[in-house]
Amino acid sequence: MSPYTELAVTSNFSFLRGASHPEELVARAAELGLSAIGIADHNSFAGVVRAHAIARTCGIRLLTGVRLVTRDGFEVLAYPQDRAAYGRLCRLLTRGNRRARKGQCDLSLEDILEFSEGQLFVLLPDAGMLGSIQQNCETDDATKSSLDLSMRAYARFCQAASRLIAAAPERVWLGIAITYGARSERGLAAAAALARDLGITLLAHNDVHYHCPERRALFDVLTCIREKCTIDTAGKRLLANAEFHLKDHKEMVRLFRRHPQAITATQIFVSQITFSLDELRYHYPDDAIGGAGTPQDILTRLAFD
Repeated sequence: MSPYTELAVTSNFSFLRGASHPEELVARAAELGLSAIGIADHNSFAGVVRAHAIARTCGIRLLTGVRLVTRDGFEVLAYPQDRAAYGRLCRLLTRGNRRARKGQCDLSLEDILEFSEGQLFVLLPDAGMLGSIQQNCETDDATKSSLDLSMRAYARFCQAASRLIAAAPERVWLGIAITYGARSERGLAAAAALARDLGITLLAHNDVHYHCPERRALFDVLTCIREKCTIDTAGKRLLANAEFHLKDHKEMVRLFRRHPQAITATQIFVSQITFSLDELRYHYPDDAIGGAGTPQDILTRLAFD
């Protein structure tokens, strides 16, 4: 099995954001020889149940995570280390769901900080933003304006990241994916510099939205439905290429050849997680009604009464 684990995986349980079933993603990861795979849907555990079932048959370890997205766009992967941390993450999602209408989740950075105990986090900065700040400022006014926006976004991200690192010391990584775009190398260099400035480790991922390249066409259609546009008018709202699929260890090592520690970091991350969905059991509350006998005895007596 490979020493690389893909942690940033979005399934089709993230409505209109993933183009593959959890079963397809897990099976493909096993085919590629990955040692483990983490399913992290947007503000939801919805995809992990089916993923857990197929992982048992494929002989691959499943990591249970969530891609937390706050109301102001801050994104971070959260993986509970143990059963208690899983419970806290469930309570965090419950809070967010109660605030919003059905199908949505309203979370803030303060919420994440409150329930951060026992969670492992992977910060997800925008690659385009990181690439922009590496540009030469001696450009035309339009480009300077765009750069100013990126710098403000960068400052907000760094502030939020610093607060999370302070709340969860030694449990935060900086995730980065290769986008293959014009700014990809600049973005990777900027991410490495940012990780050093923050005092955390760079972690490789591929921001997976489907299990194989052929699903890119379906993903584009889903994006257009979500954005309420057509393929012809979608423009930069679509992914630039079909590379956001699961890749094997050799390809990820090639992509991150200048930053091999980012590959190693995935295994260090995984080694700190002991939680499995197999630990979950029903826990019945004490009967508030009371009385002698088993719950069934009490129910029978109350029914006759």
